[in-house]
Amino acid sequence: MDFRLTSDVPVTYATTSSSLVNQVPVANKTKDLAILYIASHCMPHRLNIVRELQQYLPVHSIGACLHNYDMPPDCPPTIPHYVANKCVMSKFLFTLGLENAFEQDYVTEKLWHIWETGSVPIYWGAPTYQDFMPGPHSLISVTDFNSTKELAAYLIKLRDNPDLYKQYFEWKKNPTLLKKYLERAALRKD
Repeated sequence: MDFRLTSDVPVTYATTSSSLVNQVPVANKTKDLAILYIASHCMPHRLNIVRELQQYLPVHSIGACLHNYDMPPDCPPTIPHYVANKCVMSKFLFTLGLENAFEQDYVTEKLWHIWETGSVPIYWGAPTYQDFMPGPHSLISVTDFNSTKELAAYLIKLRDNPDLYKQYFEWKKNPTLLKKYLERAALRKD
């Protein structure tokens, strides 16, 4: 029993929760709050990605790693902490979802929390992440770009063009895609 889909008993963070589609992009999101990073485990590969992105765009960081942003007053720290984190995520256009490892099928709750909040995940992790996506165009993969500069240019393009940005939420409107995803997630949980 482990996180690999080839395991006799695969155990994943995939959710069958309808909360994935309940949230929509917040109309009052601003360009000032483009990228959020939340981490307490300061791993070198994560820090490198964030520092490189910060050369081109502001990255607001809560948690112990590269902390430069405090919880807003309307998102008080709560137990469990992920409730407050989701509150903050909902204010940002993009949220970095950087896994602990680049390993087959290792996809944690990071993606699901981001999808639930109406933020677009910027993801680094499992090379098989597409097997976990609820629909096409539902995240931005760091590994799809030749450089962090190229990634940043793409994020700026999305930030500055609301119509392009909104395309990252089209999967929430397509019940067929969502149904297929929820069926796959349920199979993974059994």
